Amino acid sequence: MKRLLLAVLFLASCSTNATTYKNEANLTWLHENYQSILVEVSKENSLHKLPIINTLGEIWKRRDGGTSGEVSPLIAKALISSPSLMLSVFEEEPDSFKEWLNELESPLFTDFTGEEHEELTALHKELLAAMTSYAQSGDARLVPFAERLANVLKDISIRVVD
Repeated sequence: MKRLLLAVLFLASCSTNATTYKNEANLTWLHENYQSILVEVSKENSLHKLPIINTLGEIWKRRDGGTSGEVSPLIAKALISSPSLMLSVFEEEPDSFKEWLNELESPLFTDFTGEEHEELTALHKELLAAMTSYAQSGDARLVPFAERLANVLKDISIRVVD
């Protein structure tokens, strides 16, 4: 029995280390390639979009506090350019979607520098328009996610930190 318990603990610790390494690798990739990731997720058609969106979903799922502000703009851009792909990632992780909605206003729609209000306002309008449009004619399985996001966006205003 003691050997079985030790084996289970060993396997669990190996799994934890692998997850930690994967998370660190994903975050390193995000930091080193942020601008090119932003360009790719903003494109209508990209060969690289699916693995990028999957990785963004994984980063969000396993994020820490500081990561929220870095990954949320990329998720928003992916939702605008490829709503079905990004919403399907959230469909697989509904708790992550709920958490993203709950944290949406703070990391994404807060102007921390006092110089981003126009850009954030444009992103807000573009994301709301994309989700409203998707809710009218998108994949029936994903429409509830688009509707929930659109409803949250309607109640969000851009905040400026002085």
